[in-house]
Amino acid sequence: MPDDKATNYADMQVVECEGLAVTNWHPQPDGAGKPEHVCILYKVAGTDIQMCLRLKSRRVLDEFIIALMTHGDEVWPPKKN
Repeated sequence: MPDDKATNYADMQVVECEGLAVTNWHPQPDGAGKPEHVCILYKVAGTDIQMCLRLKSRRVLDEFIIALMTHGDEVWPPKKN
């Protein structure tokens, strides 16, 4: 995994996202029963490919949210009043 240093990831395949949804993942195909994971669903831009990123624990979910907020603040700094 890459570290937290800013980079353009030129040596990695980058997939652009077109559309995004967050939902629950259920072990049963019909969605019955208690959900077990949080899923981030996204469509790969310019294709019919849909992907699912499953977050399998509260710790991973919390780390993901914190990382999004941290990097979002670097890219789009909050406006000061």
